[in-house]
Amino acid sequence: MLTTLLKTAAIWFHMMATIVLVGHYLLTVLVTLPVLKKSLKAQDLFRMLSDLSSQVQPRIFASRGVCILSGIYLMLINPSYLGIGNFGNLWSALMLVKHLIVVGMIILAIQLNKTLKARLSDPNQAGAALKRAERLIFALSAGGILVILFTAIVQAQ
Repeated sequence: MLTTLLKTAAIWFHMMATIVLVGHYLLTVLVTLPVLKKSLKAQDLFRMLSDLSSQVQPRIFASRGVCILSGIYLMLINPSYLGIGNFGNLWSALMLVKHLIVVGMIILAIQLNKTLKARLSDPNQAGAALKRAERLIFALSAGGILVILFTAIVQAQ
């Protein structure tokens, strides 16, 4: 009973944290950016994205932490888990790919944070910085979709 409760809680926390992470990037790329691009100049839009990032950052970091902790627990209790560095079954190989995508997303998120925290002295720099931020947000959204896909595939195993 307790094991079932712990597993259920871990799955729920893992899913909720994933929804927060992927949902943020998807909402930004599919709704926020297209709407704001219609009415704001590049410099103002860049500043708004930077402010938005500052507000969302604590939730994103908390979600990453929840994903990591719940994911480690779920992996360790999964009967298909063969141990660190052992990829002798399909589940392990798929989990490796999923986690490589996650690592890539973390690297992209660091680059996005650096881009959005940049202080632009020249207003003309805003357009280039905005394009870079948009590409990174799109890549994070795509990565999130792939992570969800791989999660679904390993759950079906």
